[in-house]
Amino acid sequence: MFAADSGSVSLFGQDYRAASSAILRRIGVVFQSRSLDADISVKANLRFHGGLFGLWGTDLRQRIEAVAEELEISDMLTLPVRQL
Repeated sequence: MFAADSGSVSLFGQDYRAASSAILRRIGVVFQSRSLDADISVKANLRFHGGLFGLWGTDLRQRIEAVAEELEISDMLTLPVRQL
């Protein structure tokens, strides 16, 4: 995320600083190119992308664990993406 140094942003009648997760859930995110950071872990990438869609804390941790188990990559979560 970028930190604002002045001004304000309001979308859907909500202040972006106070409700960024709710706003991002409504507008979604589409990356123009590959969006995985190859130098950080699989888990860190999943946390970042989960956060973009409003997942935090226990909900995010449980979702990562469930998806990793389903994809049979639980033992690879700490590896940098480039090692996959």
